[in-house]
Amino acid sequence: MGQSEKQRILDYFPISDIEIKIWDISNLIRLSDKYSQSTINSISELSESIFRNTVSQSLKRSPDEWKGKRDEYISRLRQSYKDDGLVLFLGSGISRDVGIPVWMI
Repeated sequence: MGQSEKQRILDYFPISDIEIKIWDISNLIRLSDKYSQSTINSISELSESIFRNTVSQSLKRSPDEWKGKRDEYISRLRQSYKDDGLVLFLGSGISRDVGIPVWMI
């Protein structure tokens, strides 16, 4: 992401008392390299927390609630696709097969 694109985003949020930082992939790579062990631990802990929360929330829903949520998500995905606003994000499980390094060391 170029500096002009970052500035355009910052200009969209004219809040003077809050500092907004935009990190692009090069910033994230530098941070990951500098704090590699912390990055691995944080990603692992975050993944585990998200998984536990998702399972916990799912168990609290009745089958009808779950089906309603599913239908809502499918409808929103379908609309995003029609609006050309859908971005496919694939994790390391997919990219590993084409030789892109995984986070685990």
